[in-house]
Amino acid sequence: MGKSAFHPSLIVALSQTWLLTWSGLDRPGITTQALGVLSRHGAELLDLGQAVLGGQLSLSILVRAQTSHDESLLKDLLFEAKALGMKCE
Repeated sequence: MGKSAFHPSLIVALSQTWLLTWSGLDRPGITTQALGVLSRHGAELLDLGQAVLGGQLSLSILVRAQTSHDESLLKDLLFEAKALGMKCE
């Protein structure tokens, strides 16, 4: 077996953990859309929680993202949230 080109601690050092929160009017497909953006950027889903109160969705997603994709991932998350009428923090 060959050795990995990257030591595990190096991979962790090249990533960031983020807590993302989307909020707004609940409707089908919002969680799917948010996770789709993360998947396209290769972000690792660590945890997810959501609540719906009075028709309002609060979606919290804990992800680990590679630092080389930070800017484009954030841009795509904000664009998708806006397109869905959601607030992204």
